[in-house]
Amino acid sequence: MAWRSYLDGPWRRAGLIAGLVLLSLLIGARIFLMTPMAHSLVESRVEALSVRGQTIALDRVHGDLFSGIEADRIRVSDANGVWLDATEGRVSWRIFPILFGRLDLKETRAAGLNIE
Repeated sequence: MAWRSYLDGPWRRAGLIAGLVLLSLLIGARIFLMTPMAHSLVESRVEALSVRGQTIALDRVHGDLFSGIEADRIRVSDANGVWLDATEGRVSWRIFPILFGRLDLKETRAAGLNIE
């Protein structure tokens, strides 16, 4: 059982340390996604996007970014002005497809919606 010697001593200690570091990073990332700083980052990134001349403005992003975002107000506009105005909007998604460049929405909702 020569392979057993690799599981003892420094290899075992290195594996435990690597596992603890990874777990700490995951917990830290999870906590960061609930901070106002992360909310501001998402808000600025979304507002910087422009798809086919459409821009999105978000007011006061909050919630758990791991599963979606909530915003007090969401406005979508084009060259002619704002054409969608939603209040108390929420978009929820599955996180793992985002890691591969896909957005898989579970739910979109708004307390108030005005489309012009």
